[in-house]
Amino acid sequence: MEEDRLGEEASRQLHDEEIAHLERKRAEVEANASLSKTLLGDDVFEDNFPARMASLIKRKRQALTEQLAKKRQNRPMTQAQQKSYMRHYVKNQSSVIYNTGWTMAYVKSFTDDQLKH
Repeated sequence: MEEDRLGEEASRQLHDEEIAHLERKRAEVEANASLSKTLLGDDVFEDNFPARMASLIKRKRQALTEQLAKKRQNRPMTQAQQKSYMRHYVKNQSSVIYNTGWTMAYVKSFTDDQLKH
């Protein structure tokens, strides 16, 4: 529960920083015509500038979303998740377990260190 709250706070802070960064970029783009041509394309004029800037912001936001999703996927497992994973692994190695005479009650009595080694 607390991890979710911390994750939400971190993503909100990252989002706010990204919005501030985009606003600074927008001010730079409006101030510098050559930067505008580089970021938005050569065919940007005052009439299509807002649409191009919106598409640039949309692409940036989408990249940020993908980056946050990758961070969440690559997060290490919690201790409870590790224990559950290892118990399922041992349970699914049934031929090895049954040949040693172990029962699932015995496997569940293992400590974390015993499951890891």
